[in-house]
Amino acid sequence: MHAAIERLAAMMPPPATRPTAVPWDLAPGEVGFQFPDDYRDFADLYGCGEINEKLLIWTPSLKWDTAREGDAREGFASLVAGAPSGMSDYLAELHEDEPDENPYPVYPEEGGLLAWGNTPGANHFFWLTGDPDSNKWPVIAWNRSGYWFQFDGGFGDFLVANLLGEFPEWTWIVGEQHPPTWELVQDWSRSY
Repeated sequence: MHAAIERLAAMMPPPATRPTAVPWDLAPGEVGFQFPDDYRDFADLYGCGEINEKLLIWTPSLKWDTAREGDAREGFASLVAGAPSGMSDYLAELHEDEPDENPYPVYPEEGGLLAWGNTPGANHFFWLTGDPDSNKWPVIAWNRSGYWFQFDGGFGDFLVANLLGEFPEWTWIVGEQHPPTWELVQDWSRSY
C-alpha cells in the first residue's frame, strides 16, 4: 500500500465494509492512462465517499453515479468525463475566455485538469495531468470564489496534509472535525 494511504488509514479508519476492488488493469484500455498509485490504493480501501461530510472523493463505479449528482456514466468514464453539473465545461470555457481567471486547460486537453472531488460548497479538486507519469501529477484545489491552490504532492499526501492542518485552506476542504470520519457512498459495484 502507498505510504500516504497508510498514514491516512492511521488517522481515519477505513469503512467497516470493505469496498469492491476496482479492476485498475482495465483503466489504460478504457481511458488511455493509469490512475496514480495512491489514488488506486485509496479507492480500494475507502471507496467513494466523504471525509467529515465535507470532501467528497469520487472513484470509478459501475453503478449510476449518485455521488456525482446522478452522472449516468459508468466505470472509468465517470471520472474522465469531467466534474459534475457542467463544472468542467465552465472551467474550460473560463480558461479559453479568461485565462487569468483559470490558468489551466481542462482534461482531455494536454496537461489539463482532471477532477476527482468536490465539497458541498462547490469547491473542486483536480490532478494537473501534464506529466506522462500519473504518480507525478500535482493536486489543484479550486475555491468557488475563484482562487487556485497547487499542492506539489500527490493525492494521498494532499489528504494527509489537510487532515493535519498543513495545507493553507484545510478548513474549507476537510473541516475541523477530529478524529476525521469517512462515510462510504459507493464503490465499483455497489451503492450504500
